[in-house]
Amino acid sequence: MQTRREVEVAVVGAGVIGTSAALALQRSGKKTLLIEQYQFGGSHGSSGGGSRIVHYVNTGCSSLASILQDAMKRWRELDDEVDDQLLVSPMKMLMVGKAKETVEKLATSVQDSCSITPSQANSKYKTEYSEEYTMFEYPGAAVLRADLSRAALLRLYQESGGEVLEGWKVAEIAGGEEDGRVKVRGPNGEVRASSVVLCPGPWAGCLLHNLGVDLPLQPIKSRVCFYQRGEFPDIVLLDSTDVSDMVYLLPALDIPNSLKVGYSGVEVHPDDPDPDLSRTEEEVKEYVAEHLSLGGKHSHQDCWYTNTPDKTFILDHHPTFPNIVYAVGFSGRGFRVAPTIGHILACMVTGRDHGFNISPFSASRFSTEPKSMV
Repeated sequence: MQTRREVEVAVVGAGVIGTSAALALQRSGKKTLLIEQYQFGGSHGSSGGGSRIVHYVNTGCSSLASILQDAMKRWRELDDEVDDQLLVSPMKMLMVGKAKETVEKLATSVQDSCSITPSQANSKYKTEYSEEYTMFEYPGAAVLRADLSRAALLRLYQESGGEVLEGWKVAEIAGGEEDGRVKVRGPNGEVRASSVVLCPGPWAGCLLHNLGVDLPLQPIKSRVCFYQRGEFPDIVLLDSTDVSDMVYLLPALDIPNSLKVGYSGVEVHPDDPDPDLSRTEEEVKEYVAEHLSLGGKHSHQDCWYTNTPDKTFILDHHPTFPNIVYAVGFSGRGFRVAPTIGHILACMVTGRDHGFNISPFSASRFSTEPKSMV
């Protein structure tokens, strides 16, 4: 059956960013429609899985610091609002890396960080890091139950009167209608909206290109591996040796007595059904064998994210159609800031003051400038 709908705001992409934006818009009084190409609860996109790290350590520009702080506050508020326990905190974090200046800079971005030597860490956490590493402990991290958190946001959105279209693939978005509305078209019909918010994850590049906006977005598919905990303690670990592509470890909250370890991925097209991720899995295996005293690997899960050249997300209006806004390129770090990005996107639509300096996240920072549709 072909859909024909008219709404105030259409949000394209029901990952954690899009669902957060839809909830903020609906609660602000905007009649909102959340559109998702897959069925809810699937493993597609960038927001699936059982757990995500949330922390204040700032790996980006100075304007990110206030967003990180606000996001943690909003996650705690959401945790208080729903019956399910979404947030496991506090959780101690161990940050390690071979670049001393980088690790020391990261340590200054949070309060209560405490330097620790590799020998101290090896004794305390049963790790095996050489003296070339610099590291610090930080007690203020947390782990989110990711699937439950996304489901809670969706439930609150629907309880607020928000509507959804699932299994509804978007093929084209067109601005410039005589009445100023935006058309969202797909095989299943058409939606006309006064404003559109784009949060399409790995599919952002194609949709934006068709709108005349060409950005350096690269979809990445990665493989996270699950290990038996063994004697390893209940902590979060990040290796910032390559600060743009960190190794990470955290408790797998959805699998008893297990830890989740991930690293890099491979560049892919978002519709590639089965890229070869064997090298990614081997890199995780090598890192664990060299540095971590874990039990055996028992399973893995594939996931998506979308990189920008500077590993910093993009928030912006379309250069010709200001009633189209987008949030893309979160480089694997979007979940922790999702509720605040949702708030900012809602304010970009409504014209309200969101309270943050988002100019460093503009598309204009890249040499490939968005093209006018005029």
